[in-house]
Amino acid sequence: MMKIAKIISTVLHPFVVIPATLFLLVEINNISAEKSILWLLITITLTILPVLIIVLIGRISGKYNDLDISNRLLREDVYRIGIASVFIASIVLMFFDVPIFAKSIQIAGLLSLITSWLINRVTKISVHTLVIAGAATLLILYGNLLPVHIFIIVVCLISVATARIVTKSHSFSQVILGGAVGVFSNLLAYWLFLIL
Repeated sequence: MMKIAKIISTVLHPFVVIPATLFLLVEINNISAEKSILWLLITITLTILPVLIIVLIGRISGKYNDLDISNRLLREDVYRIGIASVFIASIVLMFFDVPIFAKSIQIAGLLSLITSWLINRVTKISVHTLVIAGAATLLILYGNLLPVHIFIIVVCLISVATARIVTKSHSFSQVILGGAVGVFSNLLAYWLFLIL
């Protein structure tokens, strides 16, 4: 069971789920190549790469024991870089003709990161579950999905949440907290963009 849980945590790692979700949203919504390339390039370059580089440097230097940064006290730099990079990407995207959901996703990401950073000062939060729950919410809100797709998304969400508990990376409450932040930050951003 432990081996399967580790495989699930690796295959559905936030650094995999985020770009996969973005590509799926582009494909599902038939976004033009011109718009999608610009949006994906800005998003991946300004939001994912800086955090990935910090995590990899930390792992190689021995600062972090693993790519998940299991020690919550060591996550401060990653949260700060993540918040700054998503903030910059959000501002940059406001000047381009990208799908409205692209802007909503940036705001949701910023809300998730700030909330997680604040929670992390008190207790650990499952970023894996946050990201997969956020991705599920985005795909349901913006994806025009069939019931079978929603079923697959829910299975992935439950699998990640269970895997994080089985690997003893998180407690049940930390997984629930991560899922709640992922869902509610995306719902709030969606609602904000509906009324603006």
